[in-house]
Amino acid sequence: MKDLLKEETGYALITVLFIILFITVSLGILLNYLNIQSQHISRKQFNLQSKLNTESGINKIVGEIRLTSPNNYFNKTIQKIEIANGDSVKISLLPWGAFLRLESTSNIKQQLYRLSALIGFRAQNIFHYALINDPQYSPLVLTGNARIIGNVLTGPRGVRKGNMRGKPYSGGELVTGQIFKTTIDERPTLNIEHIEKIFNDFDTTLHQPTVQNLADFFPDSNGILNFSIINQGNPITINFDPSQMRGKIKEIIGPANLIINQNAIFDYPLAIKNYVRILSKYKITILSNFQGEQLIIYSRDSILINFHGNIQGQIFSRKNITIQAGHFSNPSLIFVYSKELNSSLNIGSEAIITGSVVYALAKHTHRYQTQKPNLFFQKGAILHGLLFSTDFIELKGVVNGTVITDRFFLYSPPTVYYNWIDDGVINRKGLNENIFLPLIFNLSAKHIIPFYYE
Repeated sequence: MKDLLKEETGYALITVLFIILFITVSLGILLNYLNIQSQHISRKQFNLQSKLNTESGINKIVGEIRLTSPNNYFNKTIQKIEIANGDSVKISLLPWGAFLRLESTSNIKQQLYRLSALIGFRAQNIFHYALINDPQYSPLVLTGNARIIGNVLTGPRGVRKGNMRGKPYSGGELVTGQIFKTTIDERPTLNIEHIEKIFNDFDTTLHQPTVQNLADFFPDSNGILNFSIINQGNPITINFDPSQMRGKIKEIIGPANLIINQNAIFDYPLAIKNYVRILSKYKITILSNFQGEQLIIYSRDSILINFHGNIQGQIFSRKNITIQAGHFSNPSLIFVYSKELNSSLNIGSEAIITGSVVYALAKHTHRYQTQKPNLFFQKGAILHGLLFSTDFIELKGVVNGTVITDRFFLYSPPTVYYNWIDDGVINRKGLNENIFLPLIFNLSAKHIIPFYYE
């Protein structure tokens, strides 16, 4: 009997010890879980605080720019600025083509968050018109399937229907909106001094000596060449021959300046992103499948683009740009600024652009020696944003946004029709969002806004 009691007592003790062990292990697991959850919540909280700080940093800098002028900020500045509760963010402000590039970085308890934005203009009221032209060239004549949806600001003779060689205006109302007549030229003007500075900066970089070639750098096993790692995030300037990279590189990650010293053709799949500038004195041709983000392409000569892919970026030339096909996402800029009367900007039938398309003759260039257009917007082309020219526009495509020009041009052999539009469509109401404008116009600094990149 005593042996039986001892045996039962032993089992009971073992059971109690097991229960105590189970409870101890369970409490340990629970406490560890709660600790992990607490750390996770803390990381999320610190990450959110870092994100809010970066946004506050950008908003603070934008507020300062609005009080002065964006032109005062086109010098590199890297600084720390104080945010609420003793926090601070690191600010990097750099020129990026016709915009400012603003980067805000916050690090709270090892929770690093970086936010990038382009700084440009919000469209002021003058850009809410569908069409504005020089009032001295009046009337504006519509023929064929031309359509204007939105308000028009034009000369005292207004808008009229035209019959071009037996082709009458096919619509009902001339304008789906109001026609405002004026004798005062109210078109927004370009900031020529700043434009010259942008183009001269490209040329200065082109003339700087470079001792390194892209072929000196080796991509990883996936064909990616990442300069943000190679040069610790600082822009690197190197010579670049696209023909030597065929089959070797699939993606280039900046920041970098790629200098091309001969006519160049991109005819193989390639992705370029993170603030890369491609600069050349010679012709640049882009074909095949091409992807670009935060990309600038500049040529003193000409640029031909006919590709299947997407570019978010800015295309500049001092001579000619032809875009036959391709998609350009917001906020993109296509800009020809030239002293040559035979310079041109041609947007072809398979181009879709969101942003601004701008043609301008340089100051002191006398235009009216040759009465022909320099900006061609072909049938089938689509623009969501601003079409701007200091000269003639031949308009046959669709602009969902605003068109601002000297006057229009239409050629039907053997006759030239000045200030006529045939089949072109301008639909201000077709723009779902406001126009984000480059910093090339003489506009009030209070209209500065950021365009965010995550």
